[in-house]
Amino acid sequence: MKNPVLIMAFVNMYTVLGNYLSSPTYNLTAEQILYFRLAGLFGMLLSPLAGRLTKRFEVRKVLQGGLLIAIFSLSSMGFVSYLSLLVMMSVCFVIGIAISVPSLVSLVGQLGGKARGIAVSIYTFILFLGTSIGPVISIYLMKIGGYAQTFILLGMILFIGFVASLFIINE
Repeated sequence: MKNPVLIMAFVNMYTVLGNYLSSPTYNLTAEQILYFRLAGLFGMLLSPLAGRLTKRFEVRKVLQGGLLIAIFSLSSMGFVSYLSLLVMMSVCFVIGIAISVPSLVSLVGQLGGKARGIAVSIYTFILFLGTSIGPVISIYLMKIGGYAQTFILLGMILFIGFVASLFIINE
């Protein structure tokens, strides 16, 4: 449950954000939106930090911490009106995802035990499922509500992944 929600949130955020930035509110060009998205690379650079964090803390706690960062950042994007603050929230969101994904991969490997290969294969399938349905959900949410509501609803969907992580039992 966590992985399609996690990756779907990543795809959803950038789908909604691109539409939001090109809307009359900001009226950014495609090139300006590309530069905005490039700021997320700074968040992705922290992905290797997840390994160090999991050595210091429990893998599940690192996953949950990353999820909470992503949830807060994604949900708060619905309340932000300053472009610079929106950039910071998107970078924080990417940091949360960048910490969560490696932690989740590690957890799948641990819980998979001797069937680690099969577990990672299933994990990968679910990952692609999340990236495939993400844009469809984003477009639907934008049609039924505004951008603020969409960011908040996406944060709530990601919160489902956090709740699911509370039920992970370490072996």
